[in-house]
Amino acid sequence: MINTIDFTKLPNLLLIDEITHFSTAEIQLLNKISEASKNRDNSNFFKIVALGDQNQLGYTVKVHNNYYNYNIQGINSIYTPVLFTTVRSANDQKRTNNDILLNLSKTASQLTENISNATVINEIIRTKLKDINTETGLKYYLDKDNFKGDYIIKNYNQSEPFKVISNLYKNNPELKIGVLTEGQEINPNLINVLNSVGIKEDNLIIFTPETIQGSEVDYLIFGTADIFKYNRLKEQLKALYTFASRSTAGSIIIDLDDRIANDLMITNTDKSEYYREYDPLTKEVINSLKEEKINDINTLLGGNIKIDKDLFK
Repeated sequence: MINTIDFTKLPNLLLIDEITHFSTAEIQLLNKISEASKNRDNSNFFKIVALGDQNQLGYTVKVHNNYYNYNIQGINSIYTPVLFTTVRSANDQKRTNNDILLNLSKTASQLTENISNATVINEIIRTKLKDINTETGLKYYLDKDNFKGDYIIKNYNQSEPFKVISNLYKNNPELKIGVLTEGQEINPNLINVLNSVGIKEDNLIIFTPETIQGSEVDYLIFGTADIFKYNRLKEQLKALYTFASRSTAGSIIIDLDDRIANDLMITNTDKSEYYREYDPLTKEVINSLKEEKINDINTLLGGNIKIDKDLFK
């Protein structure tokens, strides 16, 4: 098939966002095309630059009733330095929580690298979680005017954070409120709670697990079904990190069966007495970070890439 490609029509650079949603076979095919292009013209060949986060959910397959998540691994590639700057968290509660969930996801993946047996994976991670989660928890601030962080509710009667979000929306109709659902239908119990505090479906942005990654809202409401459909703890931690990190101000996590505490050993801390807002990164800082990353990419690819457009737009 590669021999039928007209290499003169290929771009000099292919930029892929959310690369972890590509299967290994798809990435290997692109690598083979790039390799064949380079063999034909070493000075001007088809190059691939991909962006993604291996600690978030990636390519998912369903085998019988179980879901498995596969991320990029074993791929012939050069990895750029990781960007550690948090751009999504708008307050200290969210930033701390994102760091906690990121580190849990990263640790789980590192501990079980090259292990495929779900029972073994779960036992290794569960042992580690018992060690590191005894003094950690998700932070939140909640009063009648503000809600920040990630709040786990165990029944729909805990309507306080919904009321606060509703009032914030009334004062600022530009506020983005997201709901994660497996299909396009919202749980009727959740609709009742939202309606009772004045939040209508027209006020909501509906996401599915396939559309949520890469998205951003001020507040996200989600349950645990899309976390625990995976039977391996490392995917469950990835799912929780992926979903919770989509919100800049706060998330409401609906956990009716208390599985986040029982299975992942993650709970809320006591309510914070105060919170600190973080201003969004200034345009100057963002442009500086962009330039730094572009220079890293250009150096790793030989320094002969001409980048005339904003890769990060």
